Amino acid sequence: MLKSQIGHGVPTRADVEQLMKAFGLPDAGVVIAYAQVEEAGHIRYGTDRWRTVTDAWRKRLLREHRIMLVCENKSFLVADDDRKSACSSSKFKTGVRSLARSRVIDSVYTDRDKLTAQNQKAYDHRMMTTATMLQHERDLRRRTLPDMPKPHTPAVSPSDHR
Repeated sequence: MLKSQIGHGVPTRADVEQLMKAFGLPDAGVVIAYAQVEEAGHIRYGTDRWRTVTDAWRKRLLREHRIMLVCENKSFLVADDDRKSACSSSKFKTGVRSLARSRVIDSVYTDRDKLTAQNQKAYDHRMMTTATMLQHERDLRRRTLPDMPKPHTPAVSPSDHR
């Protein structure tokens, strides 16, 4: 394959079909070791082909069957709904942090007056949008997160360690 053909390489459909045939539609909690995938799909872990095929397989399971495979300890774990929610929460938090970093770049490191008229409009839009989204996220967090009890740390005296 030529370098100029990136994105037009070897199709993954046949390999994904092999994995679908080998593992079917696994139930939540099932663990599929990478070694099992290597054997069933005839692909070696750590290669570009491994990544391409397993990504396509995972996307197909998620898109068509709502089955999410998460990587854990050199294996794929079929996520239950709580694990899916935890993954979603993690992605949400990453997005919020990314919005906040974007806002810092604009507000601290960018001189609006030196931007072109078109970039000033884009800057204003980003500032307004990030402010609104970050405020909404803060309001939502205040309304939905339960009050966490303060941790109790018992007093420890030197005589307790003898």
